[in-house]
Amino acid sequence: MQNDEKHDRQLWCAVLGQAITDATTTRTGKDAQRDQHAAIQWLLTDTIDFPIVCTLAGVDPEAVRERFMRIPGVVEKFQGTQRDRRGSTTQDLTELGVFS
Repeated sequence: MQNDEKHDRQLWCAVLGQAITDATTTRTGKDAQRDQHAAIQWLLTDTIDFPIVCTLAGVDPEAVRERFMRIPGVVEKFQGTQRDRRGSTTQDLTELGVFS
């Protein structure tokens, strides 16, 4: 059973890692920008599944967000996703619960 738990944890760590890669890697292609915005939104806004994935990966969701926010350019990309989604000004990160 321990092996299964280890493999499960590795799987969920890979899910988090892929989301971070999707959010931070500049790609070209039809859906690349949409996918990047979706990954950033998932990592930085309150969703039901993000904390569940983090728990299954054995990491603290807030610690993941804090480290993710330290990656150069993330805040700017997140603000861009907010403008694109709402078509207006950027919502403050504090209001979104990213910083408490």
